Amino acid sequence: MSDIFNTLFEVLLRALLVLEAAGTQRISTDMIATVDFITVYGKGFDVSGENLHGDNNFKFSEFAVRRDTVKKAVKQLVPDGLVTVGVKRKGGVQMIISYNKLWHLMLDKKMSKRELRDRTGISTASIAKLGKGENVTTDVLVRICVALGCDITEIMELTREDETTEGE
Repeated sequence: MSDIFNTLFEVLLRALLVLEAAGTQRISTDMIATVDFITVYGKGFDVSGENLHGDNNFKFSEFAVRRDTVKKAVKQLVPDGLVTVGVKRKGGVQMIISYNKLWHLMLDKKMSKRELRDRTGISTASIAKLGKGENVTTDVLVRICVALGCDITEIMELTREDETTEGE
C-alpha cells in the first residue's frame, strides 16, 4: 500500500473517479485538484471523519504540488483517449479535435507511433500534438491518410460545443 501512497498513480485514479462523477460536464484540472484535495483532507472540510493521508500540519501547503500532480495525471490520460482536452474560450462556439479514431485505426493495423512517423515523415512533435489532441497542419493529416489508405474522417473528428449552454 505504501508503494502507491501520494504517487502520480494514486492521484490519477482519483482524477478518473472525479471525471466519472462529473459525467458529461466539462471540468478543469484546477477543479479536479480541488475535489481531490478535499477528498484527501475531508476531515478539515467537514465531509469526512478522517483524512485519507492522516493528520499533518502541512496539508494546505500541499495544494500547489497536488495541483501539478493532477495536471500530470490528466496529461497521462490524454493519449489513451480517457480524457479529451479542450481550450475554454469566452462565448461563441468551440470545436474540440479528437484523434481517437486514428489511435484505434493504428491499433487495428498493429502500427506503432514510430512506424506511423517513419511511413509519413512527420515529426515527433506532430505525433506529440496528435497525442494531446492539439492542432496539426493539414499536410500532417493528409500524410497520415495517404500512409494509412483512409479518409480524414477515419482518423479524426470535430465536436462542436456551444459554450453558452454549458453549466460552468
